[in-house]
Amino acid sequence: MAQVLVPGVAQTALTGTVGGHPFANIWHYKLNVGGQNWSISQLNSLANAIMAGIGTFIAPLTSSDTIFQQCSAVDIGTATPAEGISNPGVHQGTQGTTQPPPSTCVVVSFQTQDRYRGGHPRTYMPPMAATSMDTTEDQWTAALIGQYSTAFTNLQDGVFSAVPGITQVAVRYNYSYTDDPVRHKYIKTRVSVHSTPTVLNWIPKQPIGTQRRRVKIGG
Repeated sequence: MAQVLVPGVAQTALTGTVGGHPFANIWHYKLNVGGQNWSISQLNSLANAIMAGIGTFIAPLTSSDTIFQQCSAVDIGTATPAEGISNPGVHQGTQGTTQPPPSTCVVVSFQTQDRYRGGHPRTYMPPMAATSMDTTEDQWTAALIGQYSTAFTNLQDGVFSAVPGITQVAVRYNYSYTDDPVRHKYIKTRVSVHSTPTVLNWIPKQPIGTQRRRVKIGG
């Protein structure tokens, strides 16, 4: 399948483990000057800023069996991309001693002006400590979700300061569908870029999220 390029966009992968299980959070950032590719210096700064924000703002609100190992960044707008990576060093969650299941997540919704059927951008962050749940154990406490909201915004603001002239975006693609009568299914193929709406706000959700720990870093 031919690669579908997204001009001016870098893809980051924040990786680590929760209770020994791997995770990856994939985010996208766009240069707001048309016709430019990302430099290695910009990508390194992007990756380092994300890791710095994780250590300062997110790790204190993350269960202590979570380890944020590194952040990588790649320009997905060119067939010969520059790549960057954060400086060596990990961050461990420092909140609490009672750990929830590793499938538990803090779901952060990425708010854009787009309204479309079929999904909205979001990221599944490693969980807070079990003591951060309310009495029913199906929600995070409202107070801690408020703190998480401030922390996630501070992280992103730090990224924008470290690499001036960028915004976070959600990458949307167009797809083709081909009937496969042998396997009785339609094969979905990415064919082009639909749009890259700007992320305007980040809303952590109070209901506890869950996901299978399946890691896919490729663009």
